Amino acid sequence: MTRKPACNSTYKKLAAQFSADTFVVNQTWFSASTFVVKIANFL
Repeated sequence: MTRKPACNSTYKKLAAQFSADTFVVNQTWFSASTFVVKIANFL
């Protein structure tokens, strides 16, 4: 019987980290674009 818990858990950690980073980037980009639109409408 072969089992690779270390490899599997490392992959899950990387996937979770990647998802978190992507979420943060999307939130930041959305906030920035909304901010630009507000300035454009104000002008």
